[in-house]
Amino acid sequence: MVRIAFVHGINNEKSTPQCIAERWWAALLRGWETLGLTQVERPQIDVGFYGTILANAVAGAKSRAVHQGGNTSGGHLGQAFLETYLRDMTGETLDCVPGAASPGDAVAQGPVKQRLVHAAAAVERHLRNHGKWLAKGYLPQAVAYIDDPGLAAQIGVTVRKQIFDTHDEETILIAHSLGTVVSYKLLAGDAKLRNRRVPLFMTLGSPLGIGMMRSILPARRTVPDPPVAAWVNAYRRDDFVALNRPLTRETIGLSGVDNIADGLNEEADPHSVEAYLSSPPICARIYDKLRA
Repeated sequence: MVRIAFVHGINNEKSTPQCIAERWWAALLRGWETLGLTQVERPQIDVGFYGTILANAVAGAKSRAVHQGGNTSGGHLGQAFLETYLRDMTGETLDCVPGAASPGDAVAQGPVKQRLVHAAAAVERHLRNHGKWLAKGYLPQAVAYIDDPGLAAQIGVTVRKQIFDTHDEETILIAHSLGTVVSYKLLAGDAKLRNRRVPLFMTLGSPLGIGMMRSILPARRTVPDPPVAAWVNAYRRDDFVALNRPLTRETIGLSGVDNIADGLNEEADPHSVEAYLSSPPICARIYDKLRA
């Protein structure tokens, strides 16, 4: 039987793999009930959990990635990421935000990372002060991942071991937020996964369409098939993470992704993973793959 793998996004350091599995599965059940679909037997569910690693990196804790030679990009990628959010939401630059200008000026890795995380927090406060809804902690966690290839590699290996290394069954892979970046990098760039079978890769509220993301992604012009047979990307137009960007050749650099922006549940939190999962066009696609 096909199994499901979930890969979470930001702000999950206080959760557990078990809690994530229960919440996400419950959201699917609610969606199927709304559609009047017969309930399916719960498949095996595995969770790619990296919340603690990411939170510790933001807090300044030394990760194994640093000891293994990981370093930052000098702040440039993280800075570009922050500038994208500012430009899209307010039309401003980092120079307009107190405490956020030139986070990459320092040379040593420690000061660069520290300045970048502080800059991200400053941008987050600035956006909130201007009435722009943004989940607390998103920007600092995102820039920590984006700007530190050692940290990103550690997270990638951790997630791969959790959802792929001890399993060879077909896997419906469902990822949310920053987890979509972690998952795509594995599927597109990890040679160990080329012979795996992923009948559905579902990305929800993904930042993959933000142009600067291509700097940290494997270069491709098509969906990585194998292992991915179908890729569905859902984004609310007001989702502060996706920035109203579908995944197309113009944004992510490849074609073949089925983008869905209509018919999604509209809850107060536009980035809610449970709202995405219980949305009719999303839960129906997952249901069909489970019943196939």
